[in-house]
Amino acid sequence: MYDKVQQQGEEGSPDRLFVGSLDKALRVLEAFDGDRRDLGITEIAVATGMTKSAAQRFVHSLTRLGLLQRDPETRRYSPGRRLLDLGFLYLRHDSLAELAAPFLIDASERCGERVNLSEFDGHDIVYVFRVPTRMMAYVNSVVGRRLPAFCTSGGRIALAALPEEEARRIVETSDRQPLTPETITDVEAVMERIAEARRLGYAFSAGEILVGELAIAAAVFDNRGRPAGAVHISVSAAQWSEETVRRQLGPLVLETARAISRPRSARPWGSPPKPRFPPYSGA
Repeated sequence: MYDKVQQQGEEGSPDRLFVGSLDKALRVLEAFDGDRRDLGITEIAVATGMTKSAAQRFVHSLTRLGLLQRDPETRRYSPGRRLLDLGFLYLRHDSLAELAAPFLIDASERCGERVNLSEFDGHDIVYVFRVPTRMMAYVNSVVGRRLPAFCTSGGRIALAALPEEEARRIVETSDRQPLTPETITDVEAVMERIAEARRLGYAFSAGEILVGELAIAAAVFDNRGRPAGAVHISVSAAQWSEETVRRQLGPLVLETARAISRPRSARPWGSPPKPRFPPYSGA
């Protein structure tokens, strides 16, 4: 879920302020980032690389704090409701999601399709606002979902907004496991898609995250001109063609992303970001 934190400070010296036990507690919570709804102590120990006794201590503490919950019948554990409090705490203070909400809702009403906002986070993107449709699966509509940047339309357009060397380094060090048979994992092939996104101003992907899904995304910039995230529009390949998505939804996703970027850059402490992409060409 999150990039592994190096327990070193500057110049490779030990980071004496780093709390290793906190890192281990987060690893326990991360053990639930799979398809199973609950886990036993032994499974958690295996997933985290801890001894069973160490895993039991962390699980007990996290349960007492409400971050995990225990089923009294099965004696298995699952994420606790208090995790929602932490997610809400972030979203409550996330000015980007707050600012973007009306623009995303408007875009969804105009196209009748799924419109999402993701934030760029290292090797990944994280969805922070989602406007679903009736046909959207629950797991795909939940805020907080994290996906690799290298194979998502939103991730690629964010990478396209970075210097090419930085983008390549992120792609090369990503865990490029395919999510579907259509996921592109070859570094050079991914860099070609990023170059296309840089040229067109938007990124397009087909079936790389979900079979039968077409997605198009445009970057949202912070007041330094860095990619903060992206606006995505996702549609069914059974109802849309690639050509129609590019022609009809390309201008909308670009318009929405630019509207969100502009007010952020207009704040007193910011300056308008320099445009990194050409105007939409309709290609």
